[in-house]
This record gives sequence, structure tokens and C-alpha cells, in this order.
Amino acid sequence: MQEAAWVLSNIAAGSVEHKQLIYSSEAVPLLLELLSAAPFDIRKEVAYVLGNLCVAPTKGDGKPSLVLEHMVSLVEKGCLPGFIDLIRSADIEAARLGLQLTELVRDFNGCLNNYFLYILTRTRLFTWFSD
Repeated sequence: MQEAAWVLSNIAAGSVEHKQLIYSSEAVPLLLELLSAAPFDIRKEVAYVLGNLCVAPTKGDGKPSLVLEHMVSLVEKGCLPGFIDLIRSADIEAARLGLQLTELVRDFNGCLNNYFLYILTRTRLFTWFSD
């Protein structure tokens, strides 16, 4: 099982098209189950797969961009507790994996909240000035 997750992790590290193929397959529900219930080594490899599904290849600035559809869906399906468990592990690499995904979720949530506040502020100001 660990080797299969390793193969999926390598595929998921590829193009957005590769990520979409894995994401739209029947593997994701199994991966989410394994993230919470499998032995540690398998959970760690599954975390690589799920994390790789959430980031697009880096562009010229060296920063990966998010594959928002995948990240939002995986969070809605309950992946965060599995990643938080990895943060608590004694394995530094696993803890880093857990932190990376939770930071992506946190940063995305912060950007989304700021965007909504901006839109609300503009709408209220626009309404106030137009009265």
C-alpha cells in the first residue's frame, strides 16, 4: 500500500492534468480513509499525495499556486485532522508535511476573508455614496 501511495504521490507532483486525473478517480476517498486510519508510514505517503493534489507546479517566481478546487474539496471531506496528527508526530518530515498543508489552508482562508471584507466594504461605501 505504501508503494502504491508513493507512485500516486509522484504522479500528483506532475502537471495539473495529472493531479486532475487522480483527483477525479476513486482513489481520493480511499486516500482520505488511509490518512486517518492506516499505519504511520502509509499515512505519511498519503499526505504527500493529497498535498501534491493541492498545489500546481511552480511558476517563474518559485512559488507554487493552489489548485483551489482540490484543496477546498479535500478540506470539506475531512483531511485536516489527518494532517494535524502528522504535525504532532515525532517524525520531522511528517510534521513538515502536516504544517505545509494546514498553512496553505490558513493562508487561503485569510485571503478569502480579506477579499470578502473588501467586497463588503466597497458595497457598503458604494451604497452609502449613492444615497
